[in-house]
Amino acid sequence: MRTPIESSVGTRSSVVAAPPPPPPPTSRTSRRWVWVVALVAALALVAGVVTHVVGRPPDGPRVLVEDRFSEDTSRFSLESDDSVALTIEDGWYRIVVADTTRPQVMRSPFDPVAVAVRFEATVTQVNDSSVPNFFGLGCWRGNHAYVAFITPDGDVGLFDEGLASGEPRQPIGALVHSSAVAPPGSVNEIRVDCIGAAPDVSRVSAWVNGTPVVTATVPFGITSFDAVGFFAWTTRSGTEYRVDDAVATAESPAAPAIDPTGSPTRPVGGVQWFERRGVRFAYPAKWVVSAPFVPGMYRIAPSSGAGQKGVAFMPILWRPTPTKVGVSVAAWFDDLARSSGGRMAGAPKPTRVSGIDGYRATMAGISSPGGRALESQVVLLFGSAETYMLIVLYEPGSADEMLAGWRGVLSTFAVSPQ
Repeated sequence: MRTPIESSVGTRSSVVAAPPPPPPPTSRTSRRWVWVVALVAALALVAGVVTHVVGRPPDGPRVLVEDRFSEDTSRFSLESDDSVALTIEDGWYRIVVADTTRPQVMRSPFDPVAVAVRFEATVTQVNDSSVPNFFGLGCWRGNHAYVAFITPDGDVGLFDEGLASGEPRQPIGALVHSSAVAPPGSVNEIRVDCIGAAPDVSRVSAWVNGTPVVTATVPFGITSFDAVGFFAWTTRSGTEYRVDDAVATAESPAAPAIDPTGSPTRPVGGVQWFERRGVRFAYPAKWVVSAPFVPGMYRIAPSSGAGQKGVAFMPILWRPTPTKVGVSVAAWFDDLARSSGGRMAGAPKPTRVSGIDGYRATMAGISSPGGRALESQVVLLFGSAETYMLIVLYEPGSADEMLAGWRGVLSTFAVSPQ
């Protein structure tokens, strides 16, 4: 694991993520944001033309970081390597991701620290809008951060990121599908408000194109911040984002009022419907979709309990790009179980879900952040263009509730014709 590299203008760091699916982050401080639409979901800026100035009057809040990317120097890193290319071109901070195994992070430090930060910038995703990816803005203290992100599908979410420690990122609140996100190829303005714990609760809010989309609190969270930055993760090498008008100020906005109609789904007949990237299935009305650990993966869990803390007794849908399992399906499942700290509970068996052939396996002893052993069922389906992996993880004591929800997911799972 590489340690953060600090410079006078920015910071870059890399981390290896904890198993299962999500690999931990690589951080990088960069200079000039790029157009990002792919992971930015949709608050329609009618023609995607408007990018309002984010500056503050002379008598306004203290400016921590400001970069319009109009010169060859920047507050963000311009150091490129095999993982990411960072340049300033035509007034944009251009980010082209090469390494798809982990997130790329571009940070800009400031001093003295601030107990509350408002950070905003515009971003456009130039290409690859059809592949899972997300782009976000974050507030850091050391290697610990709160990040607000958007996806090309119009999702908006928050997560808690611990880079140096190798801790898995934790979702903060629910993932929200919002019409505030402009479609891929358009300019999206993202804003994150990070309010330090006072005395023991932090607050984080995400705004897209001037609309507050999600806000949440973190008990015993970060108390102050010393950097802001960008967070980009994609499943295809060459994905490009262009960033502009990055401004961070030391101010503490009030908690925004959230329009409840922005929630991703509403219960119908006792269930909600998940509909993303050509996949559709039903899940219990009281469960919530939370922020993904990696692009294209969605977690759905009961709204109560430890689900929001990242204890993985929940169904997961992971839709990677086409995957070859290899000559031995059994070996693939065995590697998955071992990498999760568990073991196979029997050989994988052929299965068929919604007309798609695949395999089903049961695992036991899966490690969880809380140190509790979880049980799991995994279904791997081989579609014509995609491989779909669905996982349910649960504590033995919650098996009845979790497996009932799992059966509902499998019985309603469907893929739209390509």
